[in-house]
Amino acid sequence: MNEHDKLFKEIESVKENAADLIRSLFPEEIINEIDLDSLQLDNNSYSPV
Repeated sequence: MNEHDKLFKEIESVKENAADLIRSLFPEEIINEIDLDSLQLDNNSYSPV
């Protein structure tokens, strides 16, 4: 994992930060359908195959 991945993972491990990122990326119509309070940290890491 490179330093940028580590930084992103550290920042987004905070639930409020992850919710803010989602709110900034998706249109309101989609945000209204998502329960951001239900976000849970998943410590798995996925790599492209």
